[in-house]
Amino acid sequence: MFNVGVIEHFLPEGQLAFLKRMKIFSKKFVAIGIPDYNSPIFKSFLNYFYRVNKENTKEHLEINVLNLFKKTGISFLDKIGLGIGISSKEINFKDPTLLQFLSKILDSKDLKNFTVNHNMVDWLIKKELSLSKQDRDIFGFLDIYLGKV
Repeated sequence: MFNVGVIEHFLPEGQLAFLKRMKIFSKKFVAIGIPDYNSPIFKSFLNYFYRVNKENTKEHLEINVLNLFKKTGISFLDKIGLGIGISSKEINFKDPTLLQFLSKILDSKDLKNFTVNHNMVDWLIKKELSLSKQDRDIFGFLDIYLGKV
C-alpha cells in the first residue's frame, strides 16, 4: 500500500487512522511519501505555490512517520529521499540558494545548461538515480518510508 503527498495534510488523529486503514488493506508492506521539509527543492516548490496562489497553498502538518509506524505495529524497514525531477516548473532553478546546493552535487557544466523542460526532468531523474542514498536523502523532494506489516 503506497501513499504519497497526502497524509501530512491530516491532523495527527487522521494520520493514525489513515495508516491503520493502509495496514488493513496491505497485509504486507506500507510505503509513505511525505515532503522533505528541509530539502531546498521542496522549499522552492512551496515558495512557487505561495507566490502563485496564497489561498490555495495547503498546510503541511507535523508528521512523525516512525512514531505512526510504531503506534500501528508496522516495522520500519528503510527511508530514502526521492523525487528530484517531479515538479520542474514549480521549482525556481535560478534561486541562488538552490543553485548553490545543486552545485555541491551536480557538475558545474550541467548547471550552466540548465533549462526547465521535459528533457531536463529526464536528465534530473537519471542524475538522481546515480546519487548515493545519503545524497538523495539530502536532495530529494520526498522522504519515502517503507514498513512491513
